[in-house]
Amino acid sequence: SPVQSFVSNGNFLFAGSIPGGVYRSSDNGQSWTWVSSGVTDMHTDSYIGALAVSGTRLLAGANNGIYLSDDNAASWVTAGGFRPPYNVQITGFIITSQAAFAGSDNNSLFRSTDNGSNWTQASGLPQSGYVSAFAQSGTTLFAACDSNFYHYVFHSTDGGASWKAGAPLDYPVVSLTSTGTRLIAATSNPKGGIFLSPDIGTTWRDVTSNLLFATHTLTVIGSYLLAGTDSGVWRRPLSELVSQGVASAPLPEHSIESYPNPFSQSTTIQFTTPERGPAQVSIVNLLGQEVARLFSGELETGEHDFTWDAHALPPGLYIVQERVNKHTDHLPIILER
Repeated sequence: SPVQSFVSNGNFLFAGSIPGGVYRSSDNGQSWTWVSSGVTDMHTDSYIGALAVSGTRLLAGANNGIYLSDDNAASWVTAGGFRPPYNVQITGFIITSQAAFAGSDNNSLFRSTDNGSNWTQASGLPQSGYVSAFAQSGTTLFAACDSNFYHYVFHSTDGGASWKAGAPLDYPVVSLTSTGTRLIAATSNPKGGIFLSPDIGTTWRDVTSNLLFATHTLTVIGSYLLAGTDSGVWRRPLSELVSQGVASAPLPEHSIESYPNPFSQSTTIQFTTPERGPAQVSIVNLLGQEVARLFSGELETGEHDFTWDAHALPPGLYIVQERVNKHTDHLPIILER
């Protein structure tokens, strides 16, 4: 069975697989025992997409919710907060000192403040697509969100209470890691697709260099970045990668933001332009269809703001498109009810 995740707890190593459930090894992986029995719906067809340890508790993310074990998988209980129909695939976990977060293939992000016993849907992320990767740098949390139409890394500086999207990437994010204050993302680009951000995802620089193979996972060990690829494990000195990213990082010419975001009825879009020129400000949905045009005409140099009233539209993720001369900016905004 394909193994989706590994985690260790004490003297035990655990593996989550599809299909198959959870397996346990007490001899460093030489032999494995199936340890998924005794839990409703956790059978050999279960898809275990993620494992995590919170204190002494083992968390298993399945295709029908989250399971918990306090005795190294000798017994399991179901976590509260997931209700039929069981159509939520848990894709990953991140554990902080304040809360635990679980990503999914729909309904986005779930949050627990009682060590995983109960979960509620977190606000601030789009309610479509899936959460593909997590990372943490100091007190800043990162969650990569992907669909057929957008690929963003959101960040939270208040323990996950609110989230803000960075600049879009061209391919889905498959792995995130951090070094110091810098964030590194591996995308599904078949030619490597590794990007570095010095500013929590506000801007990205391609640092793929000569790595021309699909990358599936990243990790920082010592002074190196390691990339697991279709052609084995590659490594690169962090000093070289970071210096390349910093040296090539562009100075932003435009800035665009909205407040509030997320919003329930209306939001104000604000941006600055360094030069006078023809401009257009539009709102598009995830299909790329324009749902509102806020401005079309000539804009002077300086700061501009426009208000969008979205009370007649369904909730979800929308994209602000701001074009001035030949420059285009995109900003994801979230309409909630």
